[in-house]
Amino acid sequence: QHPEPGTELTVGDLVIDTARHAVRRGNRVIQLTSREFALLVHLARNAGRVVGRAELMEQVWNDSPGSYSNIIDVYAGRLRRKLEKRGETPLLTTVRATGLLLEPTVSRGQRAPR
Repeated sequence: QHPEPGTELTVGDLVIDTARHAVRRGNRVIQLTSREFALLVHLARNAGRVVGRAELMEQVWNDSPGSYSNIIDVYAGRLRRKLEKRGETPLLTTVRATGLLLEPTVSRGQRAPR
């Protein structure tokens, strides 16, 4: 089955079908919780840009942007473990004291050519 038009987000070899709540990386299906999926979709819609912690708290957790919690770090770690298996190109980067960045990279610290 093909996804509905406009419901598929792609970042490198990561494909997110927002209508079916399905995530694939290459041929591998990735199971995510609802909150992990919401975080990944928000990051994918903003791929290539650092998404700030305040924005994530407001948009993904529906919490006030001023509240601080390590919840973003916890979920980023969970996503990273599920998205990046041994030998796969890293996709999710934590930008210290700023937020998260989702983009295809060549290796840690190097961005893929556009």
